[in-house]
Amino acid sequence: MVVMGVAGSGKTTLGRGLAAPLQADFLDADDFHTPQARARVVLACSALRRAYRDVLRVGPVHFIFLDLPEEVLWTRLLERQGHYAGTGLLASQLATLERPTGAETDVITLVVGASSTPATLLERALKALG
Repeated sequence: MVVMGVAGSGKTTLGRGLAAPLQADFLDADDFHTPQARARVVLACSALRRAYRDVLRVGPVHFIFLDLPEEVLWTRLLERQGHYAGTGLLASQLATLERPTGAETDVITLVVGASSTPATLLERALKALG
């Protein structure tokens, strides 16, 4: 399971939330980049380009793409403290992002609004996963 999206989209929060009910370990791509780290885990990773997602498709994998309006992302990043990925990274990530298409059948897109909470997002993700 790879939770993907740009900086400030909530990858780490949702990834940590999914790990417990899925009985999986949680890893953040900021800390782990080896193939061994991708085995049987929930991973939060930008995965902005399809080519990057294809590299992660070495085994059975599902992606959850967190799709947020740009203004919500800016607000979150301006409010976030103590994280290296600030507002300076967002513009380049949005420019790099290749939104998943229908051809990527292993991707679940969750549209996230300003009022979405981590709890409701986790509930929607678990429901989408079945």
